[in-house]
Amino acid sequence: MELSGDNNINIDVQAGFRLQYLEVFNWGTFNQVRWSIHPNGHNALLTGDIGSGKSTLVDALTCLLVPHNKITFNKAAGAESRERNLLSYVKGEYKKEKQEITQTAKRIYLRPGYDTYTVVIGSFHNEGYQEYVCLAQFFWVGKDNKVEKLLIISTVPLTIKEHFSNFVDVNELRKRLRNIKGVQLFNDNFSQYSEQFRRMFGMNSEKAIDLFYQTVSMKSVSSLTDFVREQMLERTDVKEQIATLLKRFDDLTKAHTAVVNAREQYQILKPLVENSIEFGKVWSDIESLEAMLEVMPAWFAAKKIALLEEAIEKATQEVEKEQRRYLSVQNEERALEDKKQAIIQDIGNNGGRRIEQIEEEIKRHSNDSEQKQREYNDYNQFSSLCGLPAVTYEKDFEQNLNKATELEEACTKQESVLRNTRDDLVIEQRDLKVNLQLEKEELQSLKERQNQIPAWLVDFRTQLCEDLRIEESDLPFLGELVKVKEDESAWEGAVEKLLRDAGISLLVPGIHYRSVGKYVNDNVLKRADGRGMKLTYLEADKRNISQSNRMPDADSIFYKIDIKPETDFYEWIEQYIQRTFGEFLCVEVDSLQHVSYGITKQGLIKSGRIRHTKDDRHSINDRRNYVLGWSNVEKLKALEHAIAELNIIIQDLGREISRVEQEEEENKKLKKALAVLLSKTDYSRINWQYHAGKIDELKKEQYDLLNNNDLLKHLQEQRKEVEHKLKEMRDQEVEISKLIGGKETEIRNYRAQHADASLRITEVNESDQQQWFPVIDEKMAERNLTLKGIDNRMEEFRKEYIGEQGELKRLRSRQGGLRSAIENKMRQIKDHSKAEYSELPDHIDARGEYMGKFEQLQKEDLKRHEERFKEELNKNTINSIAVFDAQLEKHEKEIKQKIKLINQHLHEIVYNASQDTFITILIDPANNKDIRMFREDLKKCFTHSLSDNTELYTEGKFEQVKRILDRFASMENSNKEWTNTVTDVRHWFEFNASERFRADNAEKEFYEGSGGKSGGQKEKLAYTILASALAYQFGLQFGESKSRSFRFVVIDEAFGRGSDESTRYGMELFKKLNLQLLIVTPLQKIHVIESHVNSFHFVSNRDGNNSQVRNLTKLEYEAEKQKRQLVNIQKN
Repeated sequence: MELSGDNNINIDVQAGFRLQYLEVFNWGTFNQVRWSIHPNGHNALLTGDIGSGKSTLVDALTCLLVPHNKITFNKAAGAESRERNLLSYVKGEYKKEKQEITQTAKRIYLRPGYDTYTVVIGSFHNEGYQEYVCLAQFFWVGKDNKVEKLLIISTVPLTIKEHFSNFVDVNELRKRLRNIKGVQLFNDNFSQYSEQFRRMFGMNSEKAIDLFYQTVSMKSVSSLTDFVREQMLERTDVKEQIATLLKRFDDLTKAHTAVVNAREQYQILKPLVENSIEFGKVWSDIESLEAMLEVMPAWFAAKKIALLEEAIEKATQEVEKEQRRYLSVQNEERALEDKKQAIIQDIGNNGGRRIEQIEEEIKRHSNDSEQKQREYNDYNQFSSLCGLPAVTYEKDFEQNLNKATELEEACTKQESVLRNTRDDLVIEQRDLKVNLQLEKEELQSLKERQNQIPAWLVDFRTQLCEDLRIEESDLPFLGELVKVKEDESAWEGAVEKLLRDAGISLLVPGIHYRSVGKYVNDNVLKRADGRGMKLTYLEADKRNISQSNRMPDADSIFYKIDIKPETDFYEWIEQYIQRTFGEFLCVEVDSLQHVSYGITKQGLIKSGRIRHTKDDRHSINDRRNYVLGWSNVEKLKALEHAIAELNIIIQDLGREISRVEQEEEENKKLKKALAVLLSKTDYSRINWQYHAGKIDELKKEQYDLLNNNDLLKHLQEQRKEVEHKLKEMRDQEVEISKLIGGKETEIRNYRAQHADASLRITEVNESDQQQWFPVIDEKMAERNLTLKGIDNRMEEFRKEYIGEQGELKRLRSRQGGLRSAIENKMRQIKDHSKAEYSELPDHIDARGEYMGKFEQLQKEDLKRHEERFKEELNKNTINSIAVFDAQLEKHEKEIKQKIKLINQHLHEIVYNASQDTFITILIDPANNKDIRMFREDLKKCFTHSLSDNTELYTEGKFEQVKRILDRFASMENSNKEWTNTVTDVRHWFEFNASERFRADNAEKEFYEGSGGKSGGQKEKLAYTILASALAYQFGLQFGESKSRSFRFVVIDEAFGRGSDESTRYGMELFKKLNLQLLIVTPLQKIHVIESHVNSFHFVSNRDGNNSQVRNLTKLEYEAEKQKRQLVNIQKN
């Protein structure tokens, strides 16, 4: 057995701290006498028969170094955990007796009272540095049968005789010990006591003590993985971090609960508010209808007044016409009377004066006929201009008058229509001319460059770069540097829609960020025409490009975009597009519901779980709005085509405007002609036919008078004829008088109705008339009102709204349904959020308060809860999980580093001298599904969540976190075991051993634990692994002659159960490591071990209640051995 490369190692030098002596007083069955062993820094053998007290002394040593609550006393002897305890050692339990009454075992003690004490002292010496570390523990039984302790560390040797004898009480002992230089008292604080002596022994962790304790009772390495985990590696202490995570998660859960509660409130209140708004509208409609119905009689009264005034005017005109006719009849009657008197006189005078009279009448009628003939011709000319027939009779005149009135109303309406049409056309033409000019300017701008960015943005960049003295190429627009791949042209329009805002964003590198930011902040951004403008710019730090950890899906829009190869921004743009738009998948509309972010070829965009957007304000195929790419050829063509079409449209609009203006002129002429026609309301002014007839009669009469010889006869006949006509005239006069009387009665009746209607109008104030008359006008627009039927129309109108099938009843029914729905929602929200809504009534009149709550929830509360939830999730909980994961990974790296260091120690140990092999520990990931899933789930919790994209916040992310932290917080044993397993990084690995040839590092044999090997191989492997673990935990370095490390090991019965060969291998191995061994073994193994020890300590307990120790040096042991051999020879 040898160590590789250590030919000059002096293994006889006592390096490090070694046990000089152990003293016990009143410890177990070592009763009333001070017993001790003195290895003096060398290997020592502790032996004796079974039950003699060997393990009792080992437990005394163990008590000095190992926390009492971790010790299984008499463990090396295979004792159960409760078989012995500190109290049984202090009181000296040595047997049990059966009680006759209770039939239970009773413990029998050597020191049953409370007036005794126990002392254990172990003194360690470092020869190289001439330093002592003496550990002492003083025990006594206090109240409630509890063992009280005083723990002591001293840098000077202590003994029971000198320092723990002849004192009155514990207080005196404490005082005495405090007065000794180099003595520290720790009372019952084992943690401080352990921390102090470990620091003095050069132990870096508690694992060194655990390994010391493990070594005491180790028989073999049954599981290398368990041994490495428990004895070589520190447990991953993450309780504090888990507590922090759970605190964060508790805050997150509260925030999530608040969000869920707010969303549930939102879902309840939203229909409540929508119904309340509808209720308000219905209420308003009802009030409007009721108000309208109150005004309705006045409206009908106003309409009736108009009809009455029209009827009165018409009747008055008829009365005037009849009165004119009456006057005409009276004139005719007087003329006939005159004629009659003249005839009578002519009869008497033979007719001479009559001929003169006829001539005067013919002259008068001729003048009247000529005047009326001229007016008649003018009238017919205007009638022709208006499209009306010529007048022959008075009824024709009346028909034309009515028709002209209708035409004048139509002309007035047409005048308004034509004016509005012309104004609309002029405005449309002016807007198109403005657009044409803008398109021409854009076209000219595009011809001077190659990109597709709008001219006003390019002009702004030019101005900005001139002002800041920056090259335009240093501030590109994103759209100048990206385009849709040529083989993806089917998606070009959709991609343009999605990336438009990003495309017209200015890329500002870090070197220009401050100056650009100050310029944009300090100046009002305007276009060349003075209009304000919106600018977006992105900080494109080319030196600090955050890499995305996740590759986009195969259908991602990321793969449909090309980036300009020669641009310096290539990597930044690639990461930006991947990070910002990489999640948008190009899908058909049927697949849109299965993705969170998606886009269709038609431009329907889904952003998140619920938001969908489609912007068709511009055609998806209109290249004039494209902004991506470094070639604008197609955009130039689109603009030229658009400009050509605009010119055609503008020309067409010009022709249409001219046509409308011509119609306006013609309408004005017609209206003017109609005004002339309507000014002539008396038919007698153009009735020239009447005078022509009279002239013919007079001429005939004149002819008869001049040519008839029988004058008297003729005169007699004329007299009869005149008298007949006089009778007709008088009959007409009576008839006309009746007509006039009837019309005047009709007018009086109309005026009475007019007064009644006027009174009804005065009952409604003017503001209500102004408000509601136009509404009723619109509703009655299609209905014809007549004076005769207006009252019936009013009743019909009333029933339309008030009747069984009326609008008012329908609205009231709708109002009742809404009231019920609203009050149900009020009760629902009160049940849902009792504390917040308990004081609000569940009555329709309180809807305003609920709407106020909803508005606050929508504008403030929900947003605030969601933002707090996002902050708790992303900044607090997920950040803490990321830190937690980083800590676990740190432990993972530390474990790998520790194994690497242990393997360095193992490399120094020659495992098989004849073949020159060494042992190395293999570290492999544990085949544990829980650990693998935990690590994956932990990563998922914060993957992508530390980026700037706040949209990554999702319910799914919360559920991922919740699944893990719920198990952390669970009190179920299965979840506790799971937490201990997955968070203890030691369990992430499995450890096996590999024997390798030193020459080429090739593997000779693989050891999985120690299974499948012979007993000797198991023991040899156990010693090798144990040696490397001790070297690592105690901080040993091969070949040290001077060290501050702890070099003492107790091996209880390990060598007693192995083969002689493996025992020798172990002894040689520990000797090479320069470790002091206290070997506890039965008597039958002494022949193998005796050559490796310097002192022998024989323990005996003849009566079972009085253990004793006999100490022999090596020389004394050899002499004793020879003496016994001689005795045996003499006997034989």
